[in-house]
Amino acid sequence: MNNIVDIILRDKNIKIDPGMISETQARHLVSSLVKCINLGVDGDIVELGCNVGESSKLFRKTLNHLSTSKKLWVYDSFEGLPLKGKWEEGTPWQSGTLKTNKETLIKNFTQNNLLPPDSIVKSWFNEIRDIDLPTKICFAFLDGDFYDSIYESLIKIYDRVSDGGYILFHDYKRMDLPGVKAAVDDFLESRSLENNVFTVCDQLGALIKKNPIKNKKIGFLHIPRTGGTHLERVLNPIGPDKFINFFGANDNQKQNHIPIIENMKPGDSKNQKLLSNPNLETCKLFAGHFSHNIKDCFNEEVDFFTILRDPIQRVISLSKQFLTSLEYRLILSKDSQHTGDEMFYSNLFQYLSQKNTKGLLTHEFHGFSNYMTKVIAGCDISDPSLKVDQSTFIRAVANLKKMKFFNFFEDYNLAIEDTLTNLDCNLSYNCGPLNKSNIPKTLQSFLEASNSLDIKLYQEAKKIQKSRSLSHTYVTALINIGRDSMSTNLFQRNFKSYLNHLRSLIQCFSHRNLVVYIEPEYLNLVSDINSTNIIFKTINKSDIENSEYYNKIQKIRKDSNWSNNPAWLSKSPQAELDLYNPLIFQKIHLLNDVAKTNPFNDYNFYWIDAGILNAQASEDQLKSPSFYNNLSKDVDKFLFINYPYKNFNEIHGFSKEGLGRFYNGEISSVTRATFFGGKSNYVKFFSDKFRELAHKTLDEGFMGTEESIFTLLNYLYPEKINSRQIESHGLVRSYFDKLINKQTQPNQKAQVSTNYKPRPYNGIRNQQNPLSFSLFKKFFESNDKIELVIEIGSGFGGFSAFLKDQSIQHNFKFVTYESNANKHKSILSLGKDIDCRNSNATTPFILQEISELINSHKKSLILCDGNNIQSEFNLISPLLKSGDIVMAHDYAPNKDVFENEYKGKIWDWIEIRDIDIQESCIKNNLKDFYLEFNKAAWLCKQKEILTPDIPPKKSETNLYILTFNFPEQLLHTIKTLEATPKWLDSPNLFLLDNSDNNEARRENQKIAKDFNFQYISLGGNKGICGGRQFAAEHFNQSDSDFMLFFEDDMTLNSLEDDGEFCRNGFRKYVPNLYDTIHNIMIQDKFDFLKLSFTEVYFDNDKQCSWYNVPQETRTKYWPHYDKLPKTGLDPNVPLTDFHNIRTFNECPYIDGEIYYANWPTIVSKSGNKKMFIETKWNHPYEQTWMSYMFKQTKEGLLKPAVLLASPITHNRFKHYKPEDRREN
Repeated sequence: MNNIVDIILRDKNIKIDPGMISETQARHLVSSLVKCINLGVDGDIVELGCNVGESSKLFRKTLNHLSTSKKLWVYDSFEGLPLKGKWEEGTPWQSGTLKTNKETLIKNFTQNNLLPPDSIVKSWFNEIRDIDLPTKICFAFLDGDFYDSIYESLIKIYDRVSDGGYILFHDYKRMDLPGVKAAVDDFLESRSLENNVFTVCDQLGALIKKNPIKNKKIGFLHIPRTGGTHLERVLNPIGPDKFINFFGANDNQKQNHIPIIENMKPGDSKNQKLLSNPNLETCKLFAGHFSHNIKDCFNEEVDFFTILRDPIQRVISLSKQFLTSLEYRLILSKDSQHTGDEMFYSNLFQYLSQKNTKGLLTHEFHGFSNYMTKVIAGCDISDPSLKVDQSTFIRAVANLKKMKFFNFFEDYNLAIEDTLTNLDCNLSYNCGPLNKSNIPKTLQSFLEASNSLDIKLYQEAKKIQKSRSLSHTYVTALINIGRDSMSTNLFQRNFKSYLNHLRSLIQCFSHRNLVVYIEPEYLNLVSDINSTNIIFKTINKSDIENSEYYNKIQKIRKDSNWSNNPAWLSKSPQAELDLYNPLIFQKIHLLNDVAKTNPFNDYNFYWIDAGILNAQASEDQLKSPSFYNNLSKDVDKFLFINYPYKNFNEIHGFSKEGLGRFYNGEISSVTRATFFGGKSNYVKFFSDKFRELAHKTLDEGFMGTEESIFTLLNYLYPEKINSRQIESHGLVRSYFDKLINKQTQPNQKAQVSTNYKPRPYNGIRNQQNPLSFSLFKKFFESNDKIELVIEIGSGFGGFSAFLKDQSIQHNFKFVTYESNANKHKSILSLGKDIDCRNSNATTPFILQEISELINSHKKSLILCDGNNIQSEFNLISPLLKSGDIVMAHDYAPNKDVFENEYKGKIWDWIEIRDIDIQESCIKNNLKDFYLEFNKAAWLCKQKEILTPDIPPKKSETNLYILTFNFPEQLLHTIKTLEATPKWLDSPNLFLLDNSDNNEARRENQKIAKDFNFQYISLGGNKGICGGRQFAAEHFNQSDSDFMLFFEDDMTLNSLEDDGEFCRNGFRKYVPNLYDTIHNIMIQDKFDFLKLSFTEVYFDNDKQCSWYNVPQETRTKYWPHYDKLPKTGLDPNVPLTDFHNIRTFNECPYIDGEIYYANWPTIVSKSGNKKMFIETKWNHPYEQTWMSYMFKQTKEGLLKPAVLLASPITHNRFKHYKPEDRREN
């Protein structure tokens, strides 16, 4: 579009009044008109206040270039400005100025070789006659300057502006013409209309008229053999008053049944039956085998949707469906052994090629030839003489484009989910596999010829869907809520840097559709960027203060029971800043507001944080065409980006207990709110669900941030989400990288057994995945305190026999209940002395018996696998004691997971889901336990056991400094330690001297004495790693608990560095660092903790071990990226896999697969043994240790972490010769 705008603006333009319209305003006027015309908005163009025609000329040029028949109407008093009103008092403007005439206007057109406007009306605006106005207006430019002129203009034109039409206001928000904005505001308020006027550029406002959305009925064009019947069954629980299914196949739909709806006509008896149906008033959806022309049978507008299918496969499926007709079946089954064999297809070819219609109704026979085109075009499919041609196809495409959504049978799960989301429903469903028929070439060619229009329509539909998937609007917002003045550096943010990042973001989106919410006082700092794709909307702090969540948030924020648990929370922005949570809770709603007004007529809407370029993304990523193209392929519902988060007590302050009240299941990841979004109907769905859940959680006193709510939504509605996983560092830039490189994939699924079919146990039939036996064996070996196992549902006895054998081996009592008398008898006949009781375990008497068994044993395990697993689980749960375990078979978390991850891989049956037991788990305090059982379709929960915290003992630490030949270098490093509390006072100090220069040794001894170090000469240059190994062995033989190791060029940042940040945005100074790192080590039992995230050549988000592990290890852990660069560093080196972020005393740290390096590190006694003592090298290298310790970490033998801070600076100012550098 920008090319067209540029061409128009480059045209010859001799001006009479060059100061009337600025170049930027001209660009936006043309661009808005081009959009309006390209969108097909009905009506002509009007300008009220044309003066000499500088803007009118632009409109004429645009109409010429786009070759449109739309007319240009212009209006002016030609008497200058009218009398001043109250809004013009005190301004320099005077009545009668800006006077001109028609002749000057026309001359301005003719001297530029342009036809004058189609209509030039001389009139004050309030006196314009209706006859002098077009019936419909697609684009209006109001340039009346004064309040009364603008208000009267709106009265004249507003009702004539078509839906989607543009109204632009000159001098909008101009300081010396305040009446323009005031008139617009007052007019919209007088009509009770939403004020969605936005600033296009300086002194130019715009309003895209959106007529109030009526809740139109939705009609499902059910094309036979496209999955419509199954969809209607899924939708039936909505009820007959909300969903009219004309087919009426279910009992609750009988009142809505109208047979052979295909031939209903306006006014006939069937139509009268429909219009008299009391359900018509309340219904949201109706469905049946009708054509698009059924709209004429309603007294209101209808939105349609449909499901399309590959035309040839649809016809083949249809040919088999009609076998219910005896006459037709006899023809097609003649000499055929089974449906779909060679003879069946031969008979079908003969039947169709001879245009035989025996056994079929008219509309049924129409189904064999271009039926999708006929239905969507609105043809009368009950007409036996119906013919279709290119004009039919054109009508079908036009109707398809009007549909808000349509889907394809080949992506049936998405078709159902789209439908449910548009109806704001969350119903369960189960989809079978998609079967494809192979047919003879002769029949294939015949069907292709007789369905040529359907084939074209199907292809066109694919193009429309692709075009829609590429149409994106992005939304962001920036308000100064005072993060500059927060009490701790950890959470402080500079607002000026936010503004700079927003400017950069806007520049990245200069050719993308972007809506920016910003405070009025900062608008001029970003709105100068010249782009026709950016809309600025003003937002004020008062808007946030008056938002729906504000008061509830303040109540929790001021509650010390919330803000002090955990301790860091009281210093966080969600606790300190009254506007922080109220603002970020609005993200999803602001996105939905834009999706509703849809200023660019797009189908997909994404939120992007204004400060995303701080660390979360790069400009190169956002400018990459691959980012946008691949995003459209990756997201077909709603995108949530998640990072792993395990072993946590809260998410941003939202307690784990609180999360468990709203989602019953394991939460192992957090959803990012930096970038999210998707199709408009899903945006609305999640905006509504966020609102519902946010109020519920706040009402119960639970609060974190918007990411806490997003995390719950991600787990509650997985089937509606394109869930994407990033590494534990939580930076969405890794998703963007994968997107650009086409490496995105859904969250990794658990490894599963593919050989899942049951096998006999010792010759006895069972109903278990074979993996169950090894999992239970492992479980009993690690849970030796179990005294009782009860099985509900013995079945064929194979698993009962296995459990009996386990009971003998592990010495527990085993009881099994079986309600089927024959199966009970069969189990007793096995001769294995199994205590099998012929009883229904859900009856009150047997439940009392089970309760007595549980209470008479210290620890019990109950297995629910009977006839009603949900009921069994929910009735047994209240009987459990603390520490008891309950399990349920035939489990999957939800239908979506079952279809995608369980069915055909783990188990083919589902009886129990998380939602079925959620209330029982919350009420009885049941927590996830031994999740490995999920691999065999077993759910496992344990009644929670609370253990008291054990206070740590006071610890001793050895601090080692390794030095070589330069006492000045050593002294400088020690001075930095001296400048920070406790570093020279608390630990045992050791100086390891590698020097091979006697004078340096003498000076180093003096420094050691001055600062109370124990001096140890290593007898010459033993190298960096040699010194490191000596320190490890010395520490191992000492009584100390921790070791700190520094080289003499690794300095510690002091209070002077407060407020400074490293290149990764982390603090360079951490108050009370010495005590903090010790407490972290004690609290989390780490083997080592690196003291600096940022190093000289590497940062800890890059996995440096990748370079140094053996090739087979690199291939094992990075199979898709295992080739080292020929030289230098690889810019795409794999990122570190982080696990958990925590804080202590306002200092954040992160654990995971942290690579080892010789940078300053605190090491525990046990960690030291595993790292340096149990395995030793004669000539150790840093790379060797790094590789070895990475392997230990991957195997779970080593537990490392790193500070999310950079208090260490590498500062070597005394340089030794390269040949003197040694590793060992």
